[in-house]
Amino acid sequence: MALYVVHEELVEKKWMVQYRERLDAIVTKFMSADVKSSGKGPKNATSYRGRLPESVLQLWERIGLGVFLSGYFQLCDPDDYRPILEQALGHDHELDARRTFVIGFSAFGEIIAWNEDFRDVRIDLVDGEVSCRWLVSPKQGIDPNMTVLTRLLLVDDVSFDPLDAEGRPLFDAVRARLGRLEADQIYGFRPILAFGGTRDAGNIATYNSLSHMSLLAQAQDLKLIDMNPFPPKEIRKIGSPAVGVLE
Repeated sequence: MALYVVHEELVEKKWMVQYRERLDAIVTKFMSADVKSSGKGPKNATSYRGRLPESVLQLWERIGLGVFLSGYFQLCDPDDYRPILEQALGHDHELDARRTFVIGFSAFGEIIAWNEDFRDVRIDLVDGEVSCRWLVSPKQGIDPNMTVLTRLLLVDDVSFDPLDAEGRPLFDAVRARLGRLEADQIYGFRPILAFGGTRDAGNIATYNSLSHMSLLAQAQDLKLIDMNPFPPKEIRKIGSPAVGVLE
């Protein structure tokens, strides 16, 4: 029994070290340069305890909400963006909007959210795609805090930067032309792709994030995508019956 207890204590200590290192890495990355932060989290931050991983609440305490990574990503109040989730997810049988919370979004409005049942969810409103690794291929034994911290460490990945018609990333060119984003602003195609817009840096404007995300969410049927295979595989439409029902 004593050896078992020692083993458990060592495992716990190792996990805590990894957790602190990962949280510190996010803080360092987000606060490195060109930051506009409120310095505080949502007014009702404590209401999310038990629904969001504790690491999200700690991140709010340490860096607050705001615009980070030169405008590439924003941390936001989940309550403010709840209407977008309701429009995007509708009455989906698995990704319940009532159990899903927006943590932040990219410069072009790609949402990182947390679902109480299926963990981290990416909602790409530009291309109308939703991906959720824990829904399509769940794993065991991974702490939710590590899941969300790993996701947030990758928010400056090039995959959050839409490509133009020639396959070139758009963020740097658009930022140079339109300037840095403020809180609750995103870049968007004009007109949006769903309405015939083209993937050209010259066809992008700055919008209020809530109003433009709402337009994107309502203009198209979003698809659940499995990102594991290459190329990624469409599973079903968001809002349709659960995976497997229509096999």
